[in-house]
Amino acid sequence: MNAVRVALELPVIVLGPVLCRLRGHRWHAWQHHAAPTLRICIRCGRTS
Repeated sequence: MNAVRVALELPVIVLGPVLCRLRGHRWHAWQHHAAPTLRICIRCGRTS
């Protein structure tokens, strides 16, 4: 894994849900049988 790529992606992963909330997007939580609970933004489809 490239350290620079990870360093660039980490803030997006952390700040993505925060930016969605600031824009007034709503999150929907659902559980898949093969995965832990996943939250997805209803408006833009961003996951967390």
